[in-house]
Order: sequence, then structure tokens, then C-alpha cells
Amino acid sequence: MKKILLLVFLTCFYFEGQAQLFSQNFSSSSTVADYISATPTTAQFTSINNATNNPTSITGGVLRFSKSGGSTGYFARTTGFSSTPTLIQIKFDFQISSQASAGSNEATFYVGDGLTDNASVSNSNFHSRVSFNFEATSGEFSLRDVGASTNGANTYSGKQTITFVVNNSDATQTYTPPGGGTESVAKDTYDIWVGSTKEINDGAATTATAELKQIKFLYPSGSVNANLDFDNFVITELSTLPISLTSFTAKAVDKTILLNWATASEKNNQKFEVLKSADGENFKVITTVDGAGNSDSEKSYFFTDENPYSGANYYKLKQTDFNGTTTVSNVISANAKIEDIKISAFASNSAVTVYVNSPNQTDGQVALFDMNGRKLAHKGLILNKGYNQLNLDQALTPGTYFINLISAGKSTSVKFIK
Repeated sequence: MKKILLLVFLTCFYFEGQAQLFSQNFSSSSTVADYISATPTTAQFTSINNATNNPTSITGGVLRFSKSGGSTGYFARTTGFSSTPTLIQIKFDFQISSQASAGSNEATFYVGDGLTDNASVSNSNFHSRVSFNFEATSGEFSLRDVGASTNGANTYSGKQTITFVVNNSDATQTYTPPGGGTESVAKDTYDIWVGSTKEINDGAATTATAELKQIKFLYPSGSVNANLDFDNFVITELSTLPISLTSFTAKAVDKTILLNWATASEKNNQKFEVLKSADGENFKVITTVDGAGNSDSEKSYFFTDENPYSGANYYKLKQTDFNGTTTVSNVISANAKIEDIKISAFASNSAVTVYVNSPNQTDGQVALFDMNGRKLAHKGLILNKGYNQLNLDQALTPGTYFINLISAGKSTSVKFIK
């Protein structure tokens, strides 16, 4: 069943999880057969073709196809991964290390289901593909969107890192592209990157119903004679979660903090809880906002924190499904435009009266100390916004004393004399 990804971001803030499905850098052995198994590990293929006219080798720590005739070449992983992901990222290094003749044929990398350990590929067996288009200049290639019959804007030579992001879910998904930041890929499409350059954006899936279980590379007969090098395969499943959150911001407005967030889609989303902290570590829930349940359209939400702390305020969202599953966003912050808390104290014969002018409603602890640092009394308190008064039942002898108030993660002290 297709799922929907939760990605939370603000500029560089986002929430994303991933699980590695496959990894191989061809450094463990110089024998091709060591990378093949009918029951593969997460570092093995089920086949690597080694035809007479298209031999393969591990050369310089890379997998090399040496095309020299009419035979096809391929490698495949036709045993499914440990899970069936709906959003997958495939990264590998690719290079045309030598080229005997110019031409414009293609070699293609596929991801799908029902792929075979031979030269045959049916459209119904792959979700998406990226094709390497051989350019007229020896050793150069571009990427080709076969479905749209268009090439990428740039040509490349030398070793390049290819990133293939495939979305088989029923909603637009967000991911971290090469170089950082945030990108999105529409439902049942794919993005292709060369290094940090996006060459294909939202390429249409060939067969949207095909699952992302297997991979295959095919170097067809009649293609240009050349050496093709592959290395540093890493295939990851990007985790799928209940909502796609497109923004989450906090902004000081007068003496309040305005929070805004928006979702591109929601699935079984019961509610959001807004959590707040004065130090960025200890959070408490300050409000609950109902989710949209199920939605494929953009939804906007807001909440005004009428009672911010002076200085920095930290916030995060906790999202809850109808089944009780929760997900928490990254933390954002804003500085409130309010004054710091102010305190003063007066001692009578039998008690100490403490006056607190608080810019917001909060709680805290107040303590009385003598000049030697001995704690003479302490008391927990709830402060209302504005002026507050509390008494500490403590008789004092003449001298100098201190009142210390700890509230909202901050410590404020004042000296007074009896």
C-alpha cells in the first residue's frame, strides 16, 4: 500500500528518515563472481553478465563493462529488497572511461518489479528508468528522459555521481538533494541529479503500478564500443510518514509569537500539538489543533502564542495519527519583543514579600539566600502576566540578602537589605 511521507522543513529544517537497502563499492574483491548470488546479501547482485564480446571486470576498484561487439551487457538485482519502498534514492558513480567510437545510443538503468536476469526488459516491469545518452564527443554523456524523448540540458565527462529519486507514492514527496536543501518529487515521477545539478525534474513513470523492488542496468547490443565504470552504489528507502508539511515558521508580532504551518497532503492525521520551550530542550504542550484527517490539497494552520518568554522561544510540532502513531518535527525559534522579568523584595519582622513583574504567565521557583549563600527559604509559584506578590515566611535579622527567581529557564536575582 502506498504511503505518504512527512517532511518538515524551514529553510534547512526538515524531518526525514531512511533505511539502507543496498551498498557496494567493489573494494572487497577483484573477482566479479564474488558480487553475485542467487540469494544476495545487501551488497550483491543476482547477475552480472560476462559475455565474450562484453566482458566485465573489477578494475581499479570499480565494476567495468568493456563493450567491444554486438552482445548485450547487464547487471541486475532481481531478488526484492527487504522492504517494498514507495520512495527510493539510488546513488552511484558512473564514467565512460574510454570510448572507441562516437555515437548516440543509450545504456539504461531501471527500477521496478518483475525485472529479469537477462537482456530482456518489458515496460510493464519497471516503474522508472534513467538512460545515459552517448554524445558525439568521445567520453561524454547526457541523461535522457525516454518517456518525454528529451535529453538533459548538460553533457558530462569523467566520473560523475548519479542520484535517482523515484516516488511511487500517491502524493508529492520532499527529500534532501545532493548538496543539501530541500526538493520535491511529484507522485509517480522521478528526479535525476548529476552531482548537484538536477537534470530531469518530475520525469513521468513508465508504469506507475510497478513497485520499487528491483534494479537493473542494460547496455544493449549495437551500442557504442566503450568502457563503462560503476562504483559506490548506495540505495536507500526514504521513510514514509503520515503528512507532507511544506512549511513551519515562527514570527514575533508585537508581544506575541505567530506560528504558521502548511501541509501539501495528509493521511489519517488526527491532530497537531504545538510544543514550546525556553531552552530548546525541555518542551511542553501549549495547544492542540485538529488535523484534516485525509487531504490531497494544501491546508494552512496558525496559532498565536499570547504568552511567550522574554528572549528566545523554541517550538516544534507533534503530529498524531488516528491510530496513535506520533511524529515530531524539527525545532524552530523566534525572539519575543517583550521585557525581561523584574523582581524586588521587602522584609518585615516575620516574612519577606517578593514582588514580580512578569511579561507573561509562567511558573518558577523563588529562593531566599543570605550573604554566605545559604538557602533560607524557597517556594514554587505560578506567575500571572503583570504584577505578582508572594510571601516567604522567614524572620530575618538585619543584614543583606538575595532573592533568586528561576522561571522559563532563566535565573534572575536581586539584593535587598533588612
